[in-house]
Amino acid sequence: MNELLAGERISQENYDGYAEKNMLNLMEEHEQHKKTSKWTLIGIIIGGVILLVMLFLVVALSVGIYNLSWFVDFQSLFFVVGMTICVLLTTGMLKDFIYGFRICYGSNKIVDKEGVVRSYAAMKLVMVSSILAGIFAAIISIVAMLGNLADYMRLGHMLITVLMSILYSVIINLLILPTAVRLYVMVKVGKDTF
Repeated sequence: MNELLAGERISQENYDGYAEKNMLNLMEEHEQHKKTSKWTLIGIIIGGVILLVMLFLVVALSVGIYNLSWFVDFQSLFFVVGMTICVLLTTGMLKDFIYGFRICYGSNKIVDKEGVVRSYAAMKLVMVSSILAGIFAAIISIVAMLGNLADYMRLGHMLITVLMSILYSVIINLLILPTAVRLYVMVKVGKDTF
């Protein structure tokens, strides 16, 4: 094992020195990983809180605090999320999608390069398929809205449904983007440990 880590043949008299050097390197990498993981978690929490506060402020200032229910449309949300999950299942990349979060935010940082590449591809697939599902849901909602123009009292609600499907797909992309960027960096760096 020490020869593998050193990349050369080790004589018997140098074996103990290399073994000690490799152990020290592993311990140092482990300590560095703990520090990096802590700051990553802090960054995720702070970024999430800032995103939620900004979304709340934008929504509250634009429509008022009492009209926040306008931004909840379960039909559009289920359609966008459901179509995205269906695409992951049909391509067989659901496992890679989940593995991408384990790579980026899990405790085990020794990963295979192929797994990182497949996870990055799964993240890109989710981002693209959620946007396409949002556009597809918006088109269906527009057709339904145009078919019911006589019921002008419901036009506002139908228009909200059109826009919510697109908004939900954009939110999914914003949530996936940090993980996809981390995986992209891992693919470009090409290291076995991160």
